[in-house]
Amino acid sequence: MRKSAGWSVAILALFWIGSLMTPASTVKQCEAPLGKLAPNFWLEWKWSYPDDRWNPAEADAAEREARLHASQGESARVVEGSWTQHGPLNLSGRLNLIHEDQSSLTNRLYAGAAGGGLWRSSNGGNSWVPLTDELDHLSIGALAFDSESSDVMYLGTGDPQISGHPRIGGGIYKSTDAGETWTHLGLTETRIVSRIEVDPTNPSVVYAATMGNPGIPGPDRGLYRSTDAGLTWEQVLFVGDSVGINDVRISTNSGAILATSWHRIRTSTVSDLVSPDNRVYRSLDGGDTWEVLPNPWGEEERCRIGIEESQGRFVINPVGANLQFSNLYRTGNDGDSWTELVPEGAMPDGILGGFGWYFSKVRMNPWNFDDISVLGVELWNTLDGGETWERMGPESWTYEVHADKHDLQWVGPSELLLATDGGAYRSTDHGATWEDIEFLPVGQFYRVTHIPGAPGWYTAGAQDNGTTTGNHGPRCDLGRH
Repeated sequence: MRKSAGWSVAILALFWIGSLMTPASTVKQCEAPLGKLAPNFWLEWKWSYPDDRWNPAEADAAEREARLHASQGESARVVEGSWTQHGPLNLSGRLNLIHEDQSSLTNRLYAGAAGGGLWRSSNGGNSWVPLTDELDHLSIGALAFDSESSDVMYLGTGDPQISGHPRIGGGIYKSTDAGETWTHLGLTETRIVSRIEVDPTNPSVVYAATMGNPGIPGPDRGLYRSTDAGLTWEQVLFVGDSVGINDVRISTNSGAILATSWHRIRTSTVSDLVSPDNRVYRSLDGGDTWEVLPNPWGEEERCRIGIEESQGRFVINPVGANLQFSNLYRTGNDGDSWTELVPEGAMPDGILGGFGWYFSKVRMNPWNFDDISVLGVELWNTLDGGETWERMGPESWTYEVHADKHDLQWVGPSELLLATDGGAYRSTDHGATWEDIEFLPVGQFYRVTHIPGAPGWYTAGAQDNGTTTGNHGPRCDLGRH
């Protein structure tokens, strides 16, 4: 993330280049500048020009029209032959989520990419199959499962990290067959779904935290609730036209709901991150009414706020106004009172790298609620409820475990899965050693060139993976598993 340029094109994997090629007429309408940045996509050019108002529906319509023309062979550029996947499969891209289906006997994993769709593995990560290539938007932000059947899934699109070149989505989708087929449930105009929560006592009740279109203020932000398993939605918490809901959790004990708001506007020239609007909200009646809780950190403003819940306890991670880690706060009474967890000096400075708006995640081990992890550039962990901290794994500059952590799931008392800017990892010994989960072709490339003197070899610049050279080489079977 830190090495990426806002005007760069994110190419999901090399074999998709042909299928995403923009017709010449579409590029001309956007008046894209020529040169090394062309060709580009409508969405990117529409975003990068500092319009006063940006309507993503125009990009959606252009994309549908382009797909129609391409399917009818009407593209101005004709490429003979078929496309094959040339990798790389040992360099992944940014993942926003990782999930192991522990109710299944198939060793099933899911990984959601910032720009490459949702993928499933049925053999513990040895091979993967794409599940969402036919959807209009391949930016994945949230995934949740029915409490009675893990084959029933809710998928939220759009990129919750909202960086300099934000990827928007097209609402929420539902699958009843473990991702084989999808039904669109609406909420298209919310554009970024940052979290989906299914009521653990009633799977027909679903909550969706949304950030809206980051380019302009608007009413399509906030927390939405469905009481009929996603068929219809109502907005139950709206803070403001520039304020979305970043995170939401439900107490497994009391049913209380905590949600955090985030004032976030991101255009070519504006980046609003820190605001007095960034607060913690609570509902004790299933979302019918809400109250804003007193800030456990005092009167100072904060940036993005993450939440975690385990065994009826909530922990929040409010990023500081300086975009660095501030502290963690835990409550065992649904927010009536809070305990500050990290003593002064216990956590090293700079663990969020000075761009804490990109993170805010905190995770509790469900087998030990004093086992808490903070996700940032590095992964930091405490085993004593916050008194002392250690880095889990090697320093990020070694690239043994990639920098910038975005999701963590405990799958055993000492076993966990980790999603980063460079793919997924597994540890079976509480972070002492790590296994790289490869074969996910979701690398985000900005520029690709072949090497004339070495046929079949390529050099490419990738998001957070530098400039890399490689060839077709051995590749995994991308067929259905």
